[in-house]
Amino acid sequence: MDAISTYKIVNSLGLILDIIGVLLVFIHSPILQSVTYMYSIERNEEFRKTDKKKNNRAKLGLILIIIGFLIQISSNFI
Repeated sequence: MDAISTYKIVNSLGLILDIIGVLLVFIHSPILQSVTYMYSIERNEEFRKTDKKKNNRAKLGLILIIIGFLIQISSNFI
């Protein structure tokens, strides 16, 4: 492979990770806390588990955005 096609592949990989990260952050933001006194303790525990999953996905999205940008920056030096 020549350097230009390698650059394009690496840059495209960074863009794909950025898009996935942005979607994860958008879908799972803001940080959720559904604890309320209107439900039983068991139901609140279900809410906490669901909130934790969504918050972790939002954090994963942010990590993917950062990795994607770093890949894009590194592709400029290939």
